[in-house]
Amino acid sequence: MDLGLALAMMLIALLGIPHGALDPVVAKRAGLMNSSMAGLGFYTFYTLIAAVFVGLWLWLPLPSLLVFLLISAQHFGRDWQGILRLGGFAYGAVILGLPAWLQAEAVHAIFEFLLFGSEATVAVSALKGLGVIGLGLALIDIRRITVQRLAELGALTLCAWLLDPIWYFVVYFCGLHSPRHLAAEYQKLASHERAQALRVMAFITLLTLAGALIVGLWVQPTAMQLDALVIQITFIGLFALTIPHMALIEWERSIHER
Repeated sequence: MDLGLALAMMLIALLGIPHGALDPVVAKRAGLMNSSMAGLGFYTFYTLIAAVFVGLWLWLPLPSLLVFLLISAQHFGRDWQGILRLGGFAYGAVILGLPAWLQAEAVHAIFEFLLFGSEATVAVSALKGLGVIGLGLALIDIRRITVQRLAELGALTLCAWLLDPIWYFVVYFCGLHSPRHLAAEYQKLASHERAQALRVMAFITLLTLAGALIVGLWVQPTAMQLDALVIQITFIGLFALTIPHMALIEWERSIHER
């Protein structure tokens, strides 16, 4: 297995997944875990949704990948919510589209893994188109973007040009998106809730990693297949977990906006 890929996946697992592992804390704050039975129902429903979307990817990989790109643009765009219109969608679309324009061959290879060997040209073209749409929307709101935010976009563009797409994703997901989410959630917690939240986050992260390991052992890939399997488990897993994670975040946001 490629050691660089192994390190990148480790960073995604240890620094990226934990921000979603706080979802039980968010659910409790949203009134979805007011009792033991409600908590059991939340965990069951959350896991069931994730399992359904894993199955959907295995059945329809190309449509699932396209949906994943679209919802990721919306989700990552929340980093700039309040700065750009449409919930910051332009930002998410631009940062996702950058590698498709600057490292098209590498993105194509990754997408072929995620499509189980099928041709990935359509997916790469769709990601390029998403980036163009994002850029157009960002230009409309250019006056809302501060110098600091422009510098962030410039730095991410440089990373997309210089780094392999996997490492570009590590830089953004682990260095920007996950810390922002964790910081925002941490500030919402009362001081007596923070230790418990950390324990929940650690437990859910370890449980997720254990699930990924079980899948890997069950598949028993050859050395030639290992890189592809690691990428598949990581990004299909992120897809499956992003759906309930996004739904929960939007549910809580709608409650506060009422």
